[in-house]
Amino acid sequence: THQPRAAHSTTQFGGCSTSAFNEVSHRVRSSGDDSLGRWAWICLQGQTRGVGQCDLVVISAYRPNPPNDGHQTVWFQHKAHFSRTNRDADPREAFIKDLSTAINKWRDDGCSIILGIDANNDLSSYSPKSFRFRMSKVGLIEAIQSKHPGSHQATYQQNLRGYPIDCIFATPDVPILAARYYPFDEHVASYHRGLWIDFDLNSLLGGHQPTKSTHVPRQLVMHNKRVVQRYVQLAEQGYMRYNIPGRLSTLGFDVARQQGVITKSQAVRFDWIHADAYTVRRLAEQNCRKLSMGGAEWSPKGQSIRDRITLWRLLLKDRRQCRVSSRKVRRLLLKTNEPVAWKLTTAELESHLTQDLGQYRDAKRGLTSKWRKAHVTTRTQSIAKVRHKTASQQERYHRLRSMKQCEETRRRRKARSSGLSGGLRAIQVELEDSSGNCRLRTITDQTLVQDGCMQENRARYQQTQTPHPTPPMSEPLYTMFTGPDADNNQQLLLEGKLPIPGGLAYPTQAFLCHCRLHDSYRPRPFPLTVEEHVDFWSRTPENKGSEPHGLHNGHFKAGALSELLASCDTAFRDLTLRSGHVPELWKNLMNFAIEKKPGDFRPQGMRTIQLFNSEAQANYKKAGRAAMKNAEEDDIIPKGQCGSRKQHQSIDLALSKQLIWDSLILERRSSGWISNDTKSCFDRIVHWVAKTALRRFGLPVTVTNLMFDILAKAKHRVRTGFGDSDRTFGPTGDVPFQGCGQGNGAGPCIWVAISAILIDAMEAEGFGYKSRIALTNKEFFASCFCFVDDTDVMESNDNVETTGEDLLPSVQSALDLWSGGIQSHQLETGTSFPLLQQEPTNTGILASETWLKRVWIKLDSLGTRVEISSPPLSLHCANDRLLMDIFIDALVDQEDLLWLNWCRQYLQVTTLSELATADGCSLTAASLAGQPSGHFVTSYNWPQTRRPGPSHWDLWRRVFSQAVLRP
Repeated sequence: THQPRAAHSTTQFGGCSTSAFNEVSHRVRSSGDDSLGRWAWICLQGQTRGVGQCDLVVISAYRPNPPNDGHQTVWFQHKAHFSRTNRDADPREAFIKDLSTAINKWRDDGCSIILGIDANNDLSSYSPKSFRFRMSKVGLIEAIQSKHPGSHQATYQQNLRGYPIDCIFATPDVPILAARYYPFDEHVASYHRGLWIDFDLNSLLGGHQPTKSTHVPRQLVMHNKRVVQRYVQLAEQGYMRYNIPGRLSTLGFDVARQQGVITKSQAVRFDWIHADAYTVRRLAEQNCRKLSMGGAEWSPKGQSIRDRITLWRLLLKDRRQCRVSSRKVRRLLLKTNEPVAWKLTTAELESHLTQDLGQYRDAKRGLTSKWRKAHVTTRTQSIAKVRHKTASQQERYHRLRSMKQCEETRRRRKARSSGLSGGLRAIQVELEDSSGNCRLRTITDQTLVQDGCMQENRARYQQTQTPHPTPPMSEPLYTMFTGPDADNNQQLLLEGKLPIPGGLAYPTQAFLCHCRLHDSYRPRPFPLTVEEHVDFWSRTPENKGSEPHGLHNGHFKAGALSELLASCDTAFRDLTLRSGHVPELWKNLMNFAIEKKPGDFRPQGMRTIQLFNSEAQANYKKAGRAAMKNAEEDDIIPKGQCGSRKQHQSIDLALSKQLIWDSLILERRSSGWISNDTKSCFDRIVHWVAKTALRRFGLPVTVTNLMFDILAKAKHRVRTGFGDSDRTFGPTGDVPFQGCGQGNGAGPCIWVAISAILIDAMEAEGFGYKSRIALTNKEFFASCFCFVDDTDVMESNDNVETTGEDLLPSVQSALDLWSGGIQSHQLETGTSFPLLQQEPTNTGILASETWLKRVWIKLDSLGTRVEISSPPLSLHCANDRLLMDIFIDALVDQEDLLWLNWCRQYLQVTTLSELATADGCSLTAASLAGQPSGHFVTSYNWPQTRRPGPSHWDLWRRVFSQAVLRP
């Protein structure tokens, strides 16, 4: 507050200032002040609550001192102003009334308030006439007193009564995290103390600070061998107490005697044994080690006891011939003032250790907090004694104090964010306003975020059913392969004996016909040995995520070190693989979303990952590896599928594509390419189609049933930044969710098995590229190039005489078969429009063959991208001409002809088609502007000359506008 004297006036005005910096400066909506300068305010844009906007108003105010004899005081100046305006009021009382009126108006508008004021009154008093009581009537509380009740300190150096006259008020909805007074002369050269509060910007001005979710560390960690040994010992004791090995062996013998068929009562017995085993393992983890973190407050006295305990333990460890850091021992000898401790006998060391452990145990019962308080008091008093002795000491004290406050602020903010579970804390939804424009709204409420994720996941896993069922989800196929006779019909389909129902689209019929077993098919055993189980878990990372209702990977990694636990874990997994039974503890799936594109938090624009039970995931990975191994041995994976296969890389596929392109150019043959990226392929796979495809790869029917029964019977939950949801979600009807889920260990193998059938159908129809290798005189054939779900399907002619237009119907057939085949096992990838629908009018500068122009015209309407490679355009353009002929026909003089030829040489072009767009409709903008364009590959290599001048390019454009581009 200041009292500058205005020019040409006897009135001395007051003034207050409020400023916004850094993070909140961009949120300032408006600002203003009182006409008398009694307060100044800034309005910061806040978040939307309910139906309105909740802004934050920050006020800085000064209340006049009680009246005295001075005519230049603030009170006297205000009184004089009221007299001139015929207002009979005490300035101090008028200040409270006017400020209360302004605050009530802001509160009625839904604003939050922060008021910093020099009240010139005892703010520790709460009497009916006190300023603090009057502010409580308008809904304000004293911020510092609310955080530190009863800690009243004088905020003015000449105040001998010890009560504060400065304070910060706030409305209750302001989330105050910390609030304190600065010492005198700290940061502010004034007779008053500095005051500060720290509040949560996110929850007040926008965003949402989620509820703190305390992270509970795992007690079982593999790097601590002693903990692992303790866990194994407790787990083995629990297994023997519950007789889990005996019960499991008896159940396994009964199921084997029934040739893998498990009855309903046996399934219940299995779930009981499985639940008991999980209970034992969880109890073993809880008791394998004790977690002690921050139980005692730090103080020098407590630290000295801990140092002594550490010293005795290190010396005893050295006596047991264990490796000990000599440097650490020497440092502790000096810190504990025990220079000859290394000379003590083992018995004396053990006696000292027992004594100090008892002393520390007693200290933690209440002495550590007292030691801490005494340490803080001593440090504060010592600093107060020496801080003002010299100017250098005072400057050093201020500098250290500032550094300490910065560190405390950093630590406080870090503590607020630590312990919060990672993940999605906000989603964006699209809303349409009254004008029809679409805008994004950010939602940060926990329930709404979880509901949005559940709704999107439900729609994602039902894409094969809504809005239109795909062929495998329609009748009669769905009932045939999911009803009571599903296994029998599936076997008949694999053997090629199942009559294909009529009325199906041709691509669906072709797909079903190629589902039959190959000639080299032979049933293979699917055993799970203890050695294989141990080898798998020894290579699996401990920190891999898994469904939280089961056991984490560390349980099975530690169990692999025990013969008893490993054999029981193997028996659990093997029983499910042999019988197809899905344990109850496996029927839980956790879904969480991650960004596909940074900053896009729309649920439909994110990728959903599924977490499975650790044991179920192990079975998925075993099934996927076994199926791929069988397929590689039988050589039934098409050569064009390079994804998800060992010793196959994407760079090899890219090289193969480039070699095919080179061969087409060399042989001057036309070809069509269909580049397809199947959207969300893992989330759209129909279960019965995937079962059939995996059966072709040699998996038993019990294994395939187990894999997809887990998915069909699972209860889904979502994981966000607020934690795991308690609510579950599932399909809206009786039809289970489809798709294998991203995060499934067998997902890549499932897609390879399905795409192999589709590629076989494409090859059987003869689509692709055929050529004969000159060196070996062998025929080479390639129908497509696939890397997981990214596919390039191609079709080419057999001779040079076949033009691109003649090839186009065959390209259309290949497109129809591929897109129809995709529909036969999941949702369609896009709409395939016929490339030859009508004869377009030739309005371009080139009368090129119509197929090229029509392909480019239809390019945007295709569900897949189509590229056409053909011989150079000039061979097929009826109106293509040499540029020099155009210039000569333009009847320009000899000098202009030389300038035009200079421009032509600079662009490295010869014919009109080299300047035209790909559809032949017009000249490219770059060619008219005189810029070399990369839309064609020139074969010329003329020496580069300097660029012609602007006048030359004006001549270039004028000639083309007259000779070529005229209407």
